[in-house]
Parts: sequence; C-alpha cells; structure tokens
Amino acid sequence: MGAGDTTVPIQTWGVWDFVWCWLAGVFASLVAVVPIAANPDLDTRLYLFAVLLPAQAAVTVAAVVRVSRVKGLGRLELDFGRLRPRTGDWPALAMGFALVWALSFATGLLFVLADLNETPQAIVREVEQRADIGLRLVMVAGVAVLAPFSEELLFRGLLLRALMRRTSSGWAVFGSAAAFGVVHLLDPGAWPVVPGLVALGAVLGVLALRSGSLAQPIAVHAVYNLTALLLSFIG
Repeated sequence: MGAGDTTVPIQTWGVWDFVWCWLAGVFASLVAVVPIAANPDLDTRLYLFAVLLPAQAAVTVAAVVRVSRVKGLGRLELDFGRLRPRTGDWPALAMGFALVWALSFATGLLFVLADLNETPQAIVREVEQRADIGLRLVMVAGVAVLAPFSEELLFRGLLLRALMRRTSSGWAVFGSAAAFGVVHLLDPGAWPVVPGLVALGAVLGVLALRSGSLAQPIAVHAVYNLTALLLSFIG
C-alpha cells in the first residue's frame, strides 16, 4: 500500500463464523465434562457451574474475539456493539424482570397442556437438590454473569449482525432468536421452554438493534436468568 492509501478495514465474518464459535464452546464443555465421567466422586453440581460453564463461556468469548481480530475491525465494541453500560440502559433491567414472569407463565401453561411434571432444564434440577450457599453463589455467577455475556456476544453480536448482511433486520432478529432457542435443545428436557427462549431472543435482538449496543441485551438476559434462578431456589 502506498503512503496515500486510505483503505478502511472491513468486516468479513459471517454465519459460519458464528457456527464455529458456538461449536468451540460446545467442544470446551465436552472436554471439561471428562473429569466428571472419570471421577464419580466429584461434586457434579459444583463442577458444572464452577468449571464446565466458565470453560464454555471463556472459549466462546475467545473465539468471538479471534473472529473480530481476523475478520473484523479488531475491537468487540466496533464489530458487535457497545458493551459498556450507560445510565439509559438501566430501565432494561425492569424489562428483564417483567419478561421472566411473562415467559415463566407462558412456559407453565405449556407444561399444563402437555401434562408434564418434570422440571425442564438441568440447571433447575440441580437447584432442587438443596445446594449449599457456596454452590448457589457459584451458580449465580455463572448463570447471571458468564452466560449472558458470552451468549449475547455470540447471538446478538456475531450472529445477528452476520444475518443483517444477508436479510432484513426483522428476519435477522428472528433467525438469531430461533438459533438461541434451538441450541438449548442440547438439554433433552428443555424443549418446553424453547418457545419462551425464542421470544426472549427476539426481544433481546430488537434491543440490540435499537440501542446499537449489547449492554442492554446483556442486562435483560442477566436479570432474566437471575430472577429465574432465584425463583427456583425458593421453589
């Protein structure tokens, strides 16, 4: 390039980059689960939230960072949206609280209609086993901090923006929300909550587009997860 070259870096990442970033996180969780299978004496609940979930989140975020550096502008906020919270983001927390009640009610109706008596997700099944305070704190950190950050970076950051290059914003929001719900089917008992997760993903996608940031979706996702977790603590 010559001295007068003003070439601006472009973003070349796409849907397949989302796929491999997600698979990297899944692979990390599979590797992390090996010690549980090899040592049945381990506290599986503590290991799940203290080791497996952080490993999956860390590898997912590292993969997205790699995509940003190799195929993007080199900074997460430039590629995927603002991460730092601002004063105007705080009303989103109230939305997260309202969402958990609305979606929990809708999911409860689904359970009644399907005549289901078992709790759908492994995370709630673990809570029902009277976790001690240490485990509960670890669970809160994983579910309300690590998971919202890594998942929003992946779904409302990388995937949503990749889809917007190929289709309209409405279809992009729907596509990222559908993917967000479907990947939770890795837990075989989670299918009843998938419609609620798709609805949550759609709201988070709209927030990401309107605010131009990931701070609001992360905040809503965190409050949603935390509220659901606290409700499960008290039955």
